[in-house]
Parts: sequence; C-alpha cells; structure tokens
Amino acid sequence: MRVLLLFLVVSLAAAADWKVVNVDRTIDISSQIVKVSSQLTLSNDGSAEANSVDILVPSEESEHLAYIAAQEGSNKGKLKISKQPGEKQGYKVSVSSHFYLVVMFSNLVKPHGFQIYKVELLNRVAKGGEVKLKVEQRFTGLLFPLPEKITQKENQFVVYNGNAYYAAAYPVAQEKTTVKIGNGKTLSVTQVTPTSQENERVIYGPYKNQPAFNSKPIKIHYENNSPFVVATVVERSIEVSHWGNIAVEEYIELVHKGAELKGPFSRLDHQMDRRGRRQPALLHFTTVLPASAKDIYYRDEIGNISTSSVRLRADSVEVEIKPRFPLYGGWRTSYVIGYNVPSFEYLYNKGNDYALKMRVLDHVFDNVVVEKLTTKVILPELVRKIKLTTPYTMDRRPDETRATYLDTTGRIVVVLQKENLVPEHIQSFTLFYEFDYTQMIREPLLASAFFLALFTAVIIYMRFDFTIVAVSVTFCPCSCLHILGTQMRLLHTF
Repeated sequence: MRVLLLFLVVSLAAAADWKVVNVDRTIDISSQIVKVSSQLTLSNDGSAEANSVDILVPSEESEHLAYIAAQEGSNKGKLKISKQPGEKQGYKVSVSSHFYLVVMFSNLVKPHGFQIYKVELLNRVAKGGEVKLKVEQRFTGLLFPLPEKITQKENQFVVYNGNAYYAAAYPVAQEKTTVKIGNGKTLSVTQVTPTSQENERVIYGPYKNQPAFNSKPIKIHYENNSPFVVATVVERSIEVSHWGNIAVEEYIELVHKGAELKGPFSRLDHQMDRRGRRQPALLHFTTVLPASAKDIYYRDEIGNISTSSVRLRADSVEVEIKPRFPLYGGWRTSYVIGYNVPSFEYLYNKGNDYALKMRVLDHVFDNVVVEKLTTKVILPELVRKIKLTTPYTMDRRPDETRATYLDTTGRIVVVLQKENLVPEHIQSFTLFYEFDYTQMIREPLLASAFFLALFTAVIIYMRFDFTIVAVSVTFCPCSCLHILGTQMRLLHTF
C-alpha cells in the first residue's frame, strides 16, 4: 500500500510541469462587471517541452464567467482557449511514519473544485524556458446589493466575495492582488496579512511560495453607485439589400438589478439631488453606432423620444439616450433603436460569392450586461450555400423565412443566439453566401410586368363596350339652343 501511494504521489508531482514565477492580478469591482486581469510568468520545470497551460476558475465563479481571453507576451493575438470537461480538485501530500496520505494535489475529476480552461501557446516552451501570459476575465452577477432595498436619497452598497490567492494549478513563487473598489465608502474588508488599503484600492500581498490550488476567501462590503442595469433581452435585426443599403434595428429591454427603490419616487427630490451621475440610477446613457450610420430613430412603446441627441465622431456616431424617467432599482423600460448603413462598407463580393461582415452586437452603453441576445440576418431572396463564422461560440437556431414585397419564395433569415454577454463580445461575424447577380433585376421586372398588365387591362376595359343595349349618342344643335333659352328665362324670373 505504501509503495502504491508513493508511486501515485511521484506520478502526480511529475505531471505538474509548470511553476508560476510571478502573478500580478488586478480585480476591478467599481462597476457591475467584475473585471480580472492577470499577468503571469511561468517556468517550465518539467522534463519535456510544453505547449499548453491550465487556467483555473473557482467553481462558484465559473457559473458567472462571461468572457475569458489570453495573450502571450507582447503578441496582441488571442490564444486558443478550450473549456475542459469536469472540474479539478487539488491535493497536497502529508507523510506519516506508517503511510502516505494523499490529501490534496492531482488532476482528478471531482464534483467540486475548479473549472479548467486550457490555453494553447503559440510555440512550445522548452525545459527551463519561461512564458508570459496576460489573462482577461469578466464575471457577471458576482456583486449583490446589501442592503437589498434603499430609499431615493441613499447610496448603494454591494458585497464582493472572492479569493485573496490566485487560483493556480501549479505552485506560485510570488503573487499580488490589487482590488479596485472606486471612490466610495468601504464598510468592511477581509484582512489576509499582508493587506493594505490606499487610494481606492485594496492590496493583498505579496505572498510567496504558495502551493497549488491554494485559496483564502475574502469579502469586501463597499459603496458602488454604478447603476446595475442589465439588458435582459436584445433582439437585433440586420436586413441586407444588394441595392446599396443595410437596415439595422434593435429591440432592447432594460432592468435595474441593483438595490431596489424603497418608498415612493419624488421627482422634486430627483431634480434637487446634488449627486448627479453618482446616483445609483440610470439617468441617461450613450449608445455607440458605426460611423456611417444614418436615418437614426429611437422610440419606445409610446412613440418617438425627442430627448435623444446624436454626436458625430471621427470613427463612430454617439447617440445620447435619455429615457422618459430615471431607472431606479427594480424598474424596467424598453425601446427600439434603428439606423441604416451603406452596404459597400460591410458587404464584399467576387462574382457571385458574397461575404457580409458586421457586429454581433452594438455598444448599448458602458459596462452593459446582456442576458440574452438574438441576432437575425435577413438575406436577399434566392441566396444559397450559406456559411457562417462567429468570433466565439454562438447557438445557431434553425433558419427562418420572411416574405416582403415582390418576394415569391421568401427570404432566408439566419438566427444566432447567445447568453451572458459583456462589452468584450462586441466583435464581428462573417456570413458567406452565393447569389446570382442577374437575380437583382428580377424584382424590377416583376414590378414592370405588373404595371404593364394593369395598364393593358385598363386600356382594354376602356376600349370595349360591355353594356347589354348600345345607346347611340347624337349631337343636336337645336337641343343646345332650347336648353340655353330655358336658362335665360329662369334668370329673368329670379
């Protein structure tokens, strides 16, 4: 038994090829999105080359992970990341005089622990070599308000639960974590020596020689007046026309999921509130559209909202949107925004082969969280051989058909869906398809044929006499004189 356990311990230790030389982690919790940026330096202490690194996310946080990306060194390209099945649970070894007890440290699948993300490196790292990684993570729903209800004049306080140590699958020589909490009040901070607080930041560490899978829960209760406004539904429609225009329309539902408003709302108190944008309410926001956007409209269920304004920038169009009422905790609203863009900027072709490259999602407002996105691409009629590439995994639903004016078979609608999106998901998809260029004149010919048939029918109708008995009409000058004399007598009488 001792030999078997010793062999298991040696084998598991040999599997840990990497060693984390240094970790510099920054956690930004000043908005509703928890933004984690980690600078890693890893050393290959194994006996062979390595071409991948395991990144761990605690199980309680993995359910809230919306986005993860990694870069190697100064290379700006994103590395390939794949989510591994199962979870990883750590074990470390303690030795007694009679047996070896494996308590923590291995690559075993367990129901609780850490979610594994495998990062594939650009090049293989030789034995003794080092590699530097930058890992970006975005979490949603990790912050919750406490108290859950506040009055109109109170500030919003939230709680963040995290880990003072970096979750690593390998031993860590040195690490430091900086938590950005904003410029509000701090009610409580978990102390893990050494811990310091300065200039709107809480600094944990540096900690040295930490084992793999190490963890130390922390809790920070602090003021965060950023409006926790979530786009629960975004339905984006992109209608493509080969006649030079692409129409984009979005239906958006917003809900404030921060501390709920307690008591009645006072318009007077709202106007006299000197906190301005530091109120825990959404007063107005800026939507960023493409630079070529035109014919912009913005309306809600009642109708057009004239309080919105448009600003032209060098590389974008900013739409300042002010809802009819401020959005406090628990309140909701919905609206529609649309615009047109020229097709030559987004639609490319070579012969009958076309490629449409557009954003999956527009910039709704800063630090937006989209719970469910549905993007529909309405293609011209009679397209074929559709092929889609997306910047990240999306659920492609069955194609739909939509018929409009002069359509015969209807237009194909490609439907994409994804949940839990953040601003980092504002990327472009590419849709390839084939379309016979000669089909562009089909609808004008149909319209011309229709009007030709209509005019021909009218001409035929006017030329033929469809009465049962023909009535001859003759011109008699005497009749005209008789009528004129009658009119003159009537004039003299009256």
